[in-house]
Amino acid sequence: MTLHSPTENSLAVLNHKILEANSQVQNVKLGGHQMCLSINRLWHELCDMLRRLVGTTAPGHHDCSIQE
Repeated sequence: MTLHSPTENSLAVLNHKILEANSQVQNVKLGGHQMCLSINRLWHELCDMLRRLVGTTAPGHHDCSIQE
């Protein structure tokens, strides 16, 4: 068993979330509004993970809001 660094583990989780978001975008069964809410929720989860990964003291790009 290989122990991975916190960064590697975070990137693995991040990659999983990106794949999850991609599959939801491609899922044509979702209605437009529901899809938008799902993508928005996943985007905020990804942004939070990235913020934790790089640390809250990293300069720039702290705004996770989606421009409508």
